[in-house]
Amino acid sequence: MPGTTEHQQRIILGAVYFAPGDAVLSRKLRDTLEAMHGVSLSMDSLRGELLRLQDVGAVDVKGDMVRLTEYGNDAFFSRIKLPGWL
Repeated sequence: MPGTTEHQQRIILGAVYFAPGDAVLSRKLRDTLEAMHGVSLSMDSLRGELLRLQDVGAVDVKGDMVRLTEYGNDAFFSRIKLPGWL
């Protein structure tokens, strides 16, 4: 995925934010990233990014379901910066 870690993570947070309902399946998220943003990721790469986002509290991952936390919502809207973001 081209770009910085911040850019990659912000795209993922946005895709989760705009997903219908309060959670999204990781496979659906991968499809959305590719169709809407031109970002092609393997499931392993996406899971790695989701685990990093979960480690800092931006998303909650349970099985294949991904939910945006309030912290992740704040990061998506640039109210806060996640660790590693400039």
